[in-house]
Amino acid sequence: MRPALLALMLCTASAAAAELQVIGYLPQWGVYSRGDLIKGLEASGAAARLNELVYAFAAIGADDRVVFIDAQADYLHACTAANSIDGMADGDGAGSLRGNFHQLLLLKRRHAGLRVVISIGGWSASERFSGMAGDAGRRKVFVASVSDRLIAGNLAPGVTAPELFDGIDIDWEYPATPRDGVPARAEDSRSFTELLAELRTELDRQGAARGRRYVLSAALPAPTAIAGRLELGRIHAYLDALHLMTYDFHGGWEAITGPLAALHASPNDPAGALQPSVERVVADYRAAGVPAGKLVLGVPFYGRGWQGVEPGPHGDGHYQHAGGPAAGATAAGIDDACVLMARHGATAFRDPASQAFWTYDAVAKVLWSYDDAVAVRAKRAFALSGGMGGVMCWALTGDDAQGTLIRALAGGQAAAPTR
Repeated sequence: MRPALLALMLCTASAAAAELQVIGYLPQWGVYSRGDLIKGLEASGAAARLNELVYAFAAIGADDRVVFIDAQADYLHACTAANSIDGMADGDGAGSLRGNFHQLLLLKRRHAGLRVVISIGGWSASERFSGMAGDAGRRKVFVASVSDRLIAGNLAPGVTAPELFDGIDIDWEYPATPRDGVPARAEDSRSFTELLAELRTELDRQGAARGRRYVLSAALPAPTAIAGRLELGRIHAYLDALHLMTYDFHGGWEAITGPLAALHASPNDPAGALQPSVERVVADYRAAGVPAGKLVLGVPFYGRGWQGVEPGPHGDGHYQHAGGPAAGATAAGIDDACVLMARHGATAFRDPASQAFWTYDAVAKVLWSYDDAVAVRAKRAFALSGGMGGVMCWALTGDDAQGTLIRALAGGQAAAPTR
């Protein structure tokens, strides 16, 4: 191969790697189990590997204005010197910014390339989307409140932080798909598109006034039946990124074990052609007209488990009947999953076809499916090879203290340059 051609290929590969955005969701409630929630991102090296941190969640109030679900965690509680990034306790004067929001601001000041975006909605706070989005007047109220409270930074009376948020993420679970406690209408599909269009217009207006661009993203469903109810061919024009929730393909709510988030289809899956996979979800979104460069591949930093699982013909418990979800929890961070694996000498398995990873404890008859670092790296490679825009995780709180999974997701490289 000629040296010039080889150099061009290497440069192209390096550029592609540099353009793969690394995005991590951070749930606000993590502060209650870890007082140093955000300081831990700095200590583990996670912050240096993120292009974007998505703080979850804000919600829609009864008056259609954006509200903070947990103001205590967000900006009221005072971090101690031991829990703060800069080693200083939060101030207690009137108008002082405290809590997670203050720590996020400190984190941004340490990492010049790091964006902080706030997500609105989530599984437990999507019930008001349908009514608000379906009414032009109510959408206007919502968009104006997003602009004022989140972008202009008027967080609370006397508490302002206009430099805190770099954009908005909409996590409506799910338009036109009713579930317990969450109303849905057929017209949600159109309403969702209109909501995103109006948010994009307002963010662009604010950005022009401030000399910058604000991010607009959306967390979107993996199941084809749900994603197919969205106007995918239209909404991507308003979004900087579409965060694919490519996980929870199987879990303890099912009577048969299976991979949490298989990268590819497996010939061993009894679901056959109907089995879900990351590859299939991406193909569906691409077929709907979404550019690959706007797709962000979701990776779980947690596990799902079953109990009462017999070994089956291969002795690995996979695709076997279960007695129910694993005792004590239906989800665990990677630390918890590793503890469960070691408790009775559980064995680790990997399906070379699907790249799914799981552990099976034949003594306790417990199976846990989760992504280890090898599986995470395989998904990063898949996103790179497919020209996708990035990779994201739910959630940063599921990683270990060494940042094992975020390092794998980032390819071992620091993403956000530090000051």
